[in-house]
Amino acid sequence: FIGTLIGLTLFVGVVIANYSENKGTALLTVDQRRWMDLKGRIKLFQPLRTPSRPENSTFRSYIFGITQHKAFKKSSAVLWKVEDRITRISALMASLFTFLFLVEAFMKCVALGIVGYWQSRRNRFDLFVTILGLVWILLNFVSFGKQDI
Repeated sequence: FIGTLIGLTLFVGVVIANYSENKGTALLTVDQRRWMDLKGRIKLFQPLRTPSRPENSTFRSYIFGITQHKAFKKSSAVLWKVEDRITRISALMASLFTFLFLVEAFMKCVALGIVGYWQSRRNRFDLFVTILGLVWILLNFVSFGKQDI
């Protein structure tokens, strides 16, 4: 009797240890495992911290509302198809979009504050791209202004 009890306890202990080691996925079907994997991947792409609306400044709160609106975020991702015969127009459009990105970065700095703006990697990347765009404008229109674009 005691030998059977020890054997049963050992068997149950091994089963529970294996179940815990597999994080509860040992008894799941393939589709259930895929769903668990998908949920884990979705969690990785969620923002770590959602910025809160600044309440101490009406102006910052207003700008925050504009910059966090879906329409504002979608409007900053406009695709422009460049053709070879309209290079001058595309250069002007690139300058316009760079200016709009600069305005967007400024508005987000006002809305979130410098520290809040700098916490987001996406905002840092946007600022980097905007600075590169400004350098391109400077080189294109100042240094090479005498040549055809």
